[in-house]
Amino acid sequence: MPIPSLAREFYDRIVSAGDPIAAIRQLINSDPPTFESDVFDCKLEPIEPKQRDGKHKELWSEVLGGFGNAGGGVVIWGLDASKQRESDGRQIDAVCGERPIHNPLAVESRLRELQRQATDPPLAGVEIRSFPLPEDPARGFVICYVPEGPHKPYRSEHAGKHYYLRAGDNTPIMSRAVLASMFFPRSTPTFRVRAVAERKYVRFDGITVLDTILVYLMNTGTATAKDVHVQAMAMGGNLGGKMLKPHERWSSTTEGPLHDLRARDYSVHRGQIVHLCDVSIFQPVEPGDEPDMHWAEFTLYLTVYCENQEPQVFSVEFDDSEFGEERCLREFDSQGRVDTSGPAA
Repeated sequence: MPIPSLAREFYDRIVSAGDPIAAIRQLINSDPPTFESDVFDCKLEPIEPKQRDGKHKELWSEVLGGFGNAGGGVVIWGLDASKQRESDGRQIDAVCGERPIHNPLAVESRLRELQRQATDPPLAGVEIRSFPLPEDPARGFVICYVPEGPHKPYRSEHAGKHYYLRAGDNTPIMSRAVLASMFFPRSTPTFRVRAVAERKYVRFDGITVLDTILVYLMNTGTATAKDVHVQAMAMGGNLGGKMLKPHERWSSTTEGPLHDLRARDYSVHRGQIVHLCDVSIFQPVEPGDEPDMHWAEFTLYLTVYCENQEPQVFSVEFDDSEFGEERCLREFDSQGRVDTSGPAA
C-alpha cells in the first residue's frame, strides 16, 4: 500500500476524479492560486519536435532525482506556470495556463521506458498516467507520481549526472554539504551556543567594563565537527562601545563589525564545549561619576561553519535586565533560545 503523503494525496485526487482532464484544468488560475511547491511541478515540452525526446529524457531524469531525494512529488506535463507575488512579497511559480503535449500515450510509454536508467540507483514506485483531450486525442496531459526514495541520494543520469533536490518551486543541484549528509546521514555535528552574562567593574585605560558575555560553542550532534570557523557580529546594547575578544585558541580577523574566528585544524568533538569568545559592553566613566546601567537589547549573531555541513546561524540575545549580582546562563540553537535556566554557577 502506498505511503500517505501530500504528493500521494494530490496525485490520487487527480487520477481518481470523475473527469481527470477537468481536475487538471481546475488548477489553472485557481483561487487561491495553485503554486509549484516541494511536492508539485509543471513541465512543458519543446515546441520543436526534434528536441522533444531529448528534453523529456533530461527533465524526467531531473524530476525523478529531485523528488526522490526529497519527500516525493507530482509532475504534470502540459501545464504552464509563471511567477506570481504572494502576500509576503515572495514570487512563486503558479499554474497559469495549459499547453497540452503531443501524443500523451506515447509520452507515457517513453517515460516508463526511460525510468529504468534515469537515476542511479533506479527509483521504484513511480506511477504514470496519460489523459488525452476529449476534443483532440492527439494531445493531452501526463501526470506522474514520484515517491520519496528509500536509497538516497539518487543521481540524475540524463541531467548532467548531477544530484538534484526539490526545494520550493525549484530543483537545484545539491550543495556539497547536503550531498555529504545524504551519503553519511549518521555523521552529523549539531551546534548550540552557551552564553554566560556577568556584570563587572574593571578599570583600565579610563574605561569601566560594565557587562561581559562569555560565549561557548557546544557540539550536541552525533559526530565530530571538523575545520570549524565562526563569523560573529555584535549589535545593539551600545553604551560607549563593544569589544569582542576571541578565546586564546582562536585567531580573529575583522572587517567592520564582522569578526572571523578561526583555529587551524580545529575540531569540536561530540559532547565537547569550547570557549569561543567574550563580548564586553563598556563606557568611559570619569572618577566619581556613576555609570549608566541601562542599555538596549544586545544581540550577537554567529554563523558556524564546519567541514561537509551547511552553516548554522544563531542569534544570542540579552537585555540589561538579565545582568545582575549573579551570572546568567542562556543556551541557544538555530531556532532561538532553548534554555532560560537563570543563574550560572
